[in-house]
Amino acid sequence: MAKKTGNKLDYDFVPLDNEYSYFILSKTVNSVGVGAHSEGEEHPFRGKSVSQLERLMAENNVYLLWSGHISTDVEKEVLSFTETKLAEEDIELNLRRRIFSVLVEILENVAKYSPGKGPEEKFGMPVAMIMLEDDVYSLTTGNLILNENVEDLQRKLDTINKYDKVGLKELFRKSLSGQTITSDSTGNMGLIDMARKSGSKLVYQFEQINELYSYYILTVKVEDRKD
Repeated sequence: MAKKTGNKLDYDFVPLDNEYSYFILSKTVNSVGVGAHSEGEEHPFRGKSVSQLERLMAENNVYLLWSGHISTDVEKEVLSFTETKLAEEDIELNLRRRIFSVLVEILENVAKYSPGKGPEEKFGMPVAMIMLEDDVYSLTTGNLILNENVEDLQRKLDTINKYDKVGLKELFRKSLSGQTITSDSTGNMGLIDMARKSGSKLVYQFEQINELYSYYILTVKVEDRKD
């Protein structure tokens, strides 16, 4: 790692008990050639916050937590990691496929409404999370969105949430044939597909940040089903 990047390694050992410690290795890739923190005593690297985050995720059954701009390459990495994680958990194949399919669509939804990396870094970076609660997998994303797009997106979400399983199937068919809620058939199909494959309503929230942007939070719940 050090050879390929030319950067120093940040590390820490957080004691857990008399027998074990939690080893944290942080690799920063930049052009400076040092780690995320100075190697001197003034700003030493401390891994306690990472250890606390891992413990918090474990206590709340959080399978995935990602924060950062979601590009095509990043999306592939998130999907690959999630696919491996779900396979390790011995989740039934059909349920695993549904979770993965919904994750693909919900990440595409983030990318679709992204105003760009610059505004995200200034007003709010995208996040993606998967957690398990009472045998239900909750997939949640948050991302910045232009206020001018909020009303139209909210109308789409509300319209989709009115349909049951049969209605969603017909709505998806119409979207494929070009008879969509609006002319934006691709965006509609992704949202419809999330509702169809999850079997649940699309839970959303818009928090206005300023006159230009809001933060868009979307949660889709996927539970095991036998039908």
